[in-house]
Amino acid sequence: MKFNRFAPSAALLLGLGCLGSAKAYADVEYTYTGTNFTTVSSPYSTSDLVIGYFLLSDPLAANLQNASITPLSFSFSDGLQNITNQSNNVFAYFQNIYTNGSGDITGIFVNISATTGNIEVTSSGASARLFVGQPEPTASSGAGGTWVISTIPEPYSVSVLGAGLLALVVLRSRRKALPA
Repeated sequence: MKFNRFAPSAALLLGLGCLGSAKAYADVEYTYTGTNFTTVSSPYSTSDLVIGYFLLSDPLAANLQNASITPLSFSFSDGLQNITNQSNNVFAYFQNIYTNGSGDITGIFVNISATTGNIEVTSSGASARLFVGQPEPTASSGAGGTWVISTIPEPYSVSVLGAGLLALVVLRSRRKALPA
């Protein structure tokens, strides 16, 4: 049975070929953590801050200057409201984006509005406003937050890798079980 002798090598080459053709990541997540608000009106407090994320299908390019993007999805919260791409009557602008040579965000303007209020993130700080009451409650911080980039593994790549490894284990155990 010459086929059995070549089967492990063929399975390995096929698995590696599939992995090489698949994208290494499905999405890239940019997560923002702001600093605590320093100027507030009730019901906001100085322990509230803006946190959020947006997803892209590919990482931001290196050395961007004044770019605009349309994320796959996003979610930002100011401690009292959460605005996502699924919110009612949402308007979102991701613009004035600058990146360094590694593709890290060095400048950005995010403005997200929904029926509940508005959240804004810039390089120099964040602000929020609720669309209730007179005057409308507001909050702001005078310092910029941090952005963290993470890639989300693509389920297809992981499953192909797992199937390839399982096939190698099965073929190896069958090979040991065959009489010499």
